[in-house]
Amino acid sequence: MGATTYDLTSGLDGKQSNVARAALDVPGTVLMKFRLSIPEWIAKKGVDAFDGSSSDVLQVLDIPAGTFIHAVWTKMVTPEGATCAGTWGDGSQTAGFVATQDFNAAAGTYAGPAGSEAYAAYGGKFYASADTLDLVLATEATITTFVCDVFVLATFSA
Repeated sequence: MGATTYDLTSGLDGKQSNVARAALDVPGTVLMKFRLSIPEWIAKKGVDAFDGSSSDVLQVLDIPAGTFIHAVWTKMVTPEGATCAGTWGDGSQTAGFVATQDFNAAAGTYAGPAGSEAYAAYGGKFYASADTLDLVLATEATITTFVCDVFVLATFSA
């Protein structure tokens, strides 16, 4: 079975996270933080699990045209409990921001770019047209447990 793309940009309450939504409405540079809870999204999407062995894609944040994303990193809240990895990127570079993240790392572990990612060489990426921040899952076929806080440093145009 091939990869499935899940749109998580509407948030659990039907809208983007309050922090992300406010940031999209205000020009300037902001640090957004939102929680990605796999158990909550599985319930909302009505699936048993997300499938890393098929490289399922989770679209987690709408990126409007005219935005510059400087960096993306995460802090683990709840580890998966089994081998689970992924990459952070967008529609044109699946590992553009973070080439490898271990979602089974201990709670409190931060993960971010290693410096070799496509966008790290440029200090981020400018989006002339709209896109989404994507998490591409890998390795584990049954992903059901992990929770992490996602941080996005971005500059929005007026």
